[in-house]
Amino acid sequence: MPDGPPEDEKRLRAVLESLASDADSLSTRGREISSTGGTVAMEAVLREIEQTVLPRRLTFASGSDVQLVFDVTERRILAFGSDLSNTQENLSREQAELVADHLRSFCNAAEIVHVRCDVTVYAEPGGETGVSLPDLLPYLAADLDLPGQTVPVNVAIAESRPFTLALLDTGVDGAATVEGQDSIGARLRQLEESFQANLDAKPGDKPRCRIWVDQIPGTFAVLLVQISRRRIWLAFEVDHLDACIACWSRVG
Repeated sequence: MPDGPPEDEKRLRAVLESLASDADSLSTRGREISSTGGTVAMEAVLREIEQTVLPRRLTFASGSDVQLVFDVTERRILAFGSDLSNTQENLSREQAELVADHLRSFCNAAEIVHVRCDVTVYAEPGGETGVSLPDLLPYLAADLDLPGQTVPVNVAIAESRPFTLALLDTGVDGAATVEGQDSIGARLRQLEESFQANLDAKPGDKPRCRIWVDQIPGTFAVLLVQISRRRIWLAFEVDHLDACIACWSRVG
């Protein structure tokens, strides 16, 4: 299997197909992404942010002509406000609660939500720069009813593919499938063979997760998920640890 599946290319294709199918919802205020406010609007706004990889300014407008503007790069919010005409310093993840409060107020007051997307130029965010979706979720969990929400394993796999370097899925019958980078997939096979005798879970057990973070710079982290004798190994860059946890913490 060739290294590095083009996940960003697949994501871009899905976004373009969505735009093509939503031609009737376009207006001078942008594309309609929600016909109501509250939770539906919030999920729509978060989805737009999560799908934005290249530097973009997302302008969300409600039915009352109130707008909320986000500068987003690599799915991270670098700046936000009602007007971003002035130069602002990039946000840090410590400001996630402030961003969440403004997003909640906007969505709760919205009657309908449109989005307009404009090209911007930003340097790549580094270190703690920007606020990601996993940074926001702890402050929006009550609004989105996340604590009681569970998703199937296959959904978590799909959601984590954009940042997964390799994945090994071992079923109850012992058959294993590998996807992603061949060299890292081979290392996951070695882990599976080494730990198989000690990591079996009994049928009906709740999902169990273990994470190993390598201390050597430039290497990757590994997540093991066990569900009723099914074992899923994922390798990902340490920078995506929060995103990976956000995907798998909802599995039930």
